[in-house]
Amino acid sequence: YLFAAAAAERVLPLLPGGAGRLVRRVPGAELTGLVFEHPLAGVEPGYARPSPLYLAEHVSLAEGTGVVHTAPGHGSEDFEVGRREGLELTNPVDDAGLFTEAAPRYEGQSIWDASPAILDDLAAVGHLLERGEVRHSYPHDWRCKRPVIFRTTVQWFLALEHADLRGRALRAIAETRWLPDSAAARITGMVANRPDWCLSRQRVWGVGIPAFYCFSCRALLLDAGLARGVAQRVRERGSDVWYQEPASAFLPPGTACATCGGTEFYKEVDILDVWFDSGSSHRAVLEARPDLAFPADVYFEGLDQHRGWFNSSLLLAVATRERAPYRAVLTHGWIVDSEGHAMHKSLGNVISPSEVVQKLGADVLRLWAAATDYAGDRRFSWDNLEQSADAYRRMRNTCRFLLGNLAGFDPAAHAVAEAELEPFDRFALAELERFGREARAALADYEFHRYAQALVNYCAVDLSSFYLDAIKTRLYTRALPRRRSAQTVLHVLADALARYMAPILPFTAEEVWEHIPGEREESVHFCDIPRDIASRTHPGGAGYWERLLDLRPPVARMLETLRTRGDIGSASDAALAMWSQDSADQALLRDSADTLEELLGLSRVRVEDAPPEPPEGGERVQEGGLVLAVGRAPGEKCERCWQYRESVGRSESHPALCHECVAVLEGEGEG
Repeated sequence: YLFAAAAAERVLPLLPGGAGRLVRRVPGAELTGLVFEHPLAGVEPGYARPSPLYLAEHVSLAEGTGVVHTAPGHGSEDFEVGRREGLELTNPVDDAGLFTEAAPRYEGQSIWDASPAILDDLAAVGHLLERGEVRHSYPHDWRCKRPVIFRTTVQWFLALEHADLRGRALRAIAETRWLPDSAAARITGMVANRPDWCLSRQRVWGVGIPAFYCFSCRALLLDAGLARGVAQRVRERGSDVWYQEPASAFLPPGTACATCGGTEFYKEVDILDVWFDSGSSHRAVLEARPDLAFPADVYFEGLDQHRGWFNSSLLLAVATRERAPYRAVLTHGWIVDSEGHAMHKSLGNVISPSEVVQKLGADVLRLWAAATDYAGDRRFSWDNLEQSADAYRRMRNTCRFLLGNLAGFDPAAHAVAEAELEPFDRFALAELERFGREARAALADYEFHRYAQALVNYCAVDLSSFYLDAIKTRLYTRALPRRRSAQTVLHVLADALARYMAPILPFTAEEVWEHIPGEREESVHFCDIPRDIASRTHPGGAGYWERLLDLRPPVARMLETLRTRGDIGSASDAALAMWSQDSADQALLRDSADTLEELLGLSRVRVEDAPPEPPEGGERVQEGGLVLAVGRAPGEKCERCWQYRESVGRSESHPALCHECVAVLEGEGEG
């Protein structure tokens, strides 16, 4: 008996009499060339054939004797050994899983049913030392859950070493942008280590392989001209034409077999792998449409597509076009439930998109998806969706404010030239450009979550909570020229927001677009994202506005103290007095008093010649050389603009109004 030395302790007790002993140890290399008798030779003469011994790295010592049978027609490791040693690829199992005539005595039997009989026959001739069951991992069909068998069959392949296709593909990977960065290593490893691509499949329908065989000698007939002819027929009549027409319909008249001269042919019955279909989609789309061009800007799919679509597209494009079919590839994670588990109907943890659309609207679902960092798995829950719905409502309310305050505004007649806008309005346009640069940069980097989050924050913080809130008094109550300045900016903002929302909130963007006054494209989706307008800069420079905005936090803290004590209700009930030790800063603040009044939402802002003291019940802070004093504003509250003014009560016709509101009502401020 011959067995691996490492298996001696396991094998010796199984030998006849249970008392086997070691006779000799031989290096494995010395055994090469030994020829054994087939173990079934004594059962059936058809097995009386030599069984030579070969060495292989895949044989395990964890169980068995260390000496195994080799079936080059079954199993990838055995196939490689057989190919290396030039063995005949015997395949004694047919398509139905039944033994063929190449397995005498068992022909026609299922491999599973014949196993007990084979064991009995081995035992009968004394060639079976032990029989039993081994529990191990074994591949099963994913659909019917039954064990599968491996058979060597004739297939069509794309050889990756031919013309250095593998090396060219790896170089194309290096020239492509992969997001996230880790995706590059993932697909590099898959292409570097993958086997040749098996292109054929045994299915009853699919895209046919345009090959023909001679009826007489079975010789293959295939060349580029024939393939192009078949492709043209498919282009004209669809892929079913391959099944509807005989072989002669695809072959030029007079076609003859180069081997035997036969003139009758039959078609290949295998079909192309469906990944060949999807992998060649760039040819069908980018090269067939005049408005597109090869390669694609970006491919976007799940991480499993490094083995699938990304991979097959890469190989076919490099093979036929000498480069990757994409400039960039984005890989996204999976949508999982709130606990991080995969969603399955059987688990009852699925949230249907149609249910979300019905309850919250399609644009809320889109906003959730856009605001999600696609690089990893994302948890999908009603809580997350409600957060997106809240963000969507804030954006929608911003748009409603813009459109509501554009009622009666005709941009052709009423728009103010940007150079003539009020400083605060020009600041708002400069901030729009700042946001635009951030948004466009996020799109250029394919960071859609950054884009969506920047858009939400811009609407909710920069506009609703700051600029739009600050200009309400001017919009509702001030003289027409000042109101038109603000409306001009609102018109620009509405146009820009509709365009920025269009990629992720298409329905809402179109709804906003339809209500913006003035002539424009029929649909926002015919328009581009706003481009950078370099002339829109902060009036006075960015440093000037940073100085003014630095006043907001300390003033807000003092106002909150007054509100908590019940001294004021809102910021418009208060006044600010300030003084700066720095003469340049003092001059800047003095020139900006009116702007600060609007920016801070106060009834009055004054710059004093000396450090101010707060009025009774007020607050005073000193920050370096700057002194701020906040208290209740002097005068009475105007019933129209709600600002405190000492001029309230001076008009006999409008005693409850301030002088600014009186001027507007009497037409003096409408010029």
